[in-house]
Amino acid sequence: MEQRRDLVWCAIQPTIHLLVRSKWGWIDKVGWSSGKAAGASRPERLRAAPEGDRGNAAAEGSEALVPESVGDTWDASATRDQKDYDRIIDENGPVARQADPTVGGQPKSKSRRKWVILGIVGVLPVAYVILTLPNWLLLTRGDLVDIGGRSMFISCQGSGTPTVVLEHGLDSVGTDWSEVQDAVAEDTRVCFYSRAGMGFSGRADEPVRTAQDAADDLTLLLEEAELAGPYVLVGHSFGGLVARLYADQHSADVVGMVLVDTSHEEQLARYQERLSAEAWAIMSQVQGDNAENMDLAASGEEVAKAGGLEDLPLVVIRAEAETVAAEDVGVPQAIVDEVNRVTNELKPILQQDLAEQSTNSELIIAEGSGHFVHLDRPDVVIDAIRGLLSP
Repeated sequence: MEQRRDLVWCAIQPTIHLLVRSKWGWIDKVGWSSGKAAGASRPERLRAAPEGDRGNAAAEGSEALVPESVGDTWDASATRDQKDYDRIIDENGPVARQADPTVGGQPKSKSRRKWVILGIVGVLPVAYVILTLPNWLLLTRGDLVDIGGRSMFISCQGSGTPTVVLEHGLDSVGTDWSEVQDAVAEDTRVCFYSRAGMGFSGRADEPVRTAQDAADDLTLLLEEAELAGPYVLVGHSFGGLVARLYADQHSADVVGMVLVDTSHEEQLARYQERLSAEAWAIMSQVQGDNAENMDLAASGEEVAKAGGLEDLPLVVIRAEAETVAAEDVGVPQAIVDEVNRVTNELKPILQQDLAEQSTNSELIIAEGSGHFVHLDRPDVVIDAIRGLLSP
């Protein structure tokens, strides 16, 4: 229970922090909350002003104008404490608007601009909450498990056997499996988890990691969480490499596998053969700069050495097409077009080869889907998993 309370606090803390900084902290910085910006409220500054400046500025040779009414110089909405302001006006009469803009309130035009900007600033944190709250709430629906010096986050639903383990793609946290998890939980126990350094999972000590490191972490996680096999492993993208390594090293515990538009161990070498030197240099740099610090080339070599899946029940799901937008990766459009072309040339070849890793396999093309099949066509993934639960 204490761990769950900690997770709830971790989930809401970023939202609270953003709200405070955007709605109050920034306003104070630009001086709209004058009590903090100038060290005192407007009534206090007026009270401390010299008598000549308050009541008879013209007699002192000041160029300030004495207004006919308070409304000509003060925007009441800009006053921090309206009651205090009214009391000071009653005591001192109309107040001259000084050349110093911090005395006498904001001009009406500035005040209007202020409230327009305030409205925009107020909308931003609300939009952030709406867009990110579902993922944060999903990350509170689980537990932190100590695997020896650091913790890993795992979230399980449902009951029964075999246990379905959902392995996320590179730089994800696992919450993108939510629709698949909710559906499969009606049939058996299903879990997603976050790899080292992602979501609430603690960072690993290694500066560079590989798929084998991730498979070792999964082994410890399932043991420490007391989630015994048998397992059906479901891997998306890079997660498919982790799933294949785990299955190779724990073949007695794995009774089925679904590979969702999964990476291939020869993928990088094939790309290098077909891409121009410029496109390959940019692509390899983009893929190498990942939040998990994964060495993708070394990971592919590890899987290549592992061998096939023999007669393990296997479903390979291939996206119909994959298109990356230039604005998503920040590279020239010509390079993106070249990579998209080569990707869609290689995908049918590599995914067919994955299906041939087992003598008991099926290849499915998810029509109308991009790389994230479990988001574009969750029904295809759910049906594939259910087919392995009841062959």
